[in-house]
Amino acid sequence: MKKSLLGVATLALTLGACTHSLHQVYVSDYGRGVHFQKDKKVETLASQKVIMGFVTQTNYLNEAYDKLQEQCPKGEILGITTEHWTSHSFLSWTNKVRMQGYCKLN
Repeated sequence: MKKSLLGVATLALTLGACTHSLHQVYVSDYGRGVHFQKDKKVETLASQKVIMGFVTQTNYLNEAYDKLQEQCPKGEILGITTEHWTSHSFLSWTNKVRMQGYCKLN
């Protein structure tokens, strides 16, 4: 009884465990320079769910970039940083991307 309970607990912890993996971080050029005190910081997050290798949404990167541009309609976004990571679950994972930058008004 004690052994089977330990086995069930171990199996439950193993199947329910999750991990996270940071893949890439990109940083763009700051161009004419960013005034960190004056320019507005903009940020967005998008994700893609994958279940057993099947993907339905493939444009999550474009959505993140469009959301970032929507936050700075009358300016230019400089110093864009893009982080891409994955959160793993049992038989599925989620690809995530965070974009952030500074909105410089012209």
